[in-house]
Amino acid sequence: DPTFETRDKYVSFLCEDTEDHIFLLSFQEATNDAYGYNPDMENVADPAREKIPTDYAKCQGVKVSKDTGYVGNGAYWWLRTPAEYAAYSSRGVLYNGAAGGGIGVSNVHVGVVPALVINLGAEE
Repeated sequence: DPTFETRDKYVSFLCEDTEDHIFLLSFQEATNDAYGYNPDMENVADPAREKIPTDYAKCQGVKVSKDTGYVGNGAYWWLRTPAEYAAYSSRGVLYNGAAGGGIGVSNVHVGVVPALVINLGAEE
C-alpha cells in the first residue's frame, strides 16, 4: 500500500502493490505483525527477519555477519520499498533482523529473500 509510505521524500518511486507471483517484501510487509514480524517501524532487531544465506548466495558475494550473536546471518537483504532519503537506495533488513534504513542499489553484497502467497483455501 503506497499510502503507508507517503512520508518518504522519494515518493515518486513508490508503486502500487505488486501482483507478481514471486516478489520481495515491502517495508510495510516486513514490519507486519500479522505475518509474524516485529511491527516496530525503524531499525528494531527481530529474529523472525534474520536470514542465513545459502552457499550459493555466499559464493555470489552476499556478505555474512561476523558480529557476536549473529555469526553466519546474512549481512543485508533487500526490500522492494525505496529509501526515503536517497534516490538510489532501497530499504533493507540488517543481519540482526532490523528493517529500515537504505542500501545503495549498486551494492552487490545484498541478498534477496523471495516471497510468495499461498492460498490454501483456493480451489482449482
